[in-house]
Amino acid sequence: MHLFVLTRGHQDWVNRWANDLLAQYFPYIVPQDVKGTSLKAGDVAQVQLSVRPIQLFELVMPEPCLGEVCHTLWDKNIEHTKYDKKLWALRKILGAQTVPTFDEKLPKRIINNQFVACYPVGIKPDKYNEIDGHEEL
Repeated sequence: MHLFVLTRGHQDWVNRWANDLLAQYFPYIVPQDVKGTSLKAGDVAQVQLSVRPIQLFELVMPEPCLGEVCHTLWDKNIEHTKYDKKLWALRKILGAQTVPTFDEKLPKRIINNQFVACYPVGIKPDKYNEIDGHEEL
């Protein structure tokens, strides 16, 4: 059985949450004899909960830095039509807009992005409280 959930929180707390889940074991009734082991059909084994991250990250930066952050994540402007149909619902749920194109001449910071797929979901401008002007998270 696969259960999909979204998390939101500071990375340290999300990591602790995931680590706590990894410490959970559940009974599994062996459906058939397992060759090369002592497990027989009907035996009860304990299996670890598998936690496989499919993560949604919210990156927060000053608005004028959006292009530089986008260029850091992607070498070139992403062809949004490739992802729009698949990510439209998620963008709608988040109340976000399509990620705009960016100036590819902006600085590109060096990050370790080997073996990481990163897809543009959307952007959401900051909102400020009308009473005291603080940013509403």
